[in-house]
Amino acid sequence: MNDWNILIIDDEAIVGDDDRSRFVLYKKLENQKHSGKNFVLTFAESVEHARQLLTCAKHDLVLLDVRLPGWGDNNSGHLFNELFKSAAKRHTVGLVSNQWNEDGMEIVRQFLLDNSEISMPLFFTLRDFENNAFAVIASQIVTHVMRQRNQYELKIGPNTELRL
Repeated sequence: MNDWNILIIDDEAIVGDDDRSRFVLYKKLENQKHSGKNFVLTFAESVEHARQLLTCAKHDLVLLDVRLPGWGDNNSGHLFNELFKSAAKRHTVGLVSNQWNEDGMEIVRQFLLDNSEISMPLFFTLRDFENNAFAVIASQIVTHVMRQRNQYELKIGPNTELRL
């Protein structure tokens, strides 16, 4: 792939240009480049759209909001569980929360206990995006995706002599 393709599933990432909106915060990641590739974001516009996008394996990472009340999720995270399970079948998953409080962590903890076959996700807060820590976020995303795919970079130059 020529780019790092990221799927954003967040009921509050509504298209707009308010500097404090989640959409604008996520979009700043597109200004980053890692390992010679750009980040290309796709936003799920509804729960149905998210389900449809999760059926294909064209994304390197899914950033999934833990709380989705705008799309009808309940306090136990029923919709979150469904989308996380679907995402984990074909994608590397990163979880995003406005703040990692006890309620949000309990939903994630219970999900991981009930689904022990699912790989441990990445964890981000929206403050990571607000504080412009994009170089760190980009590095974490790429490192995690490559580990999930068992790919590693040797970072050797073209004139490096190798011996086996």
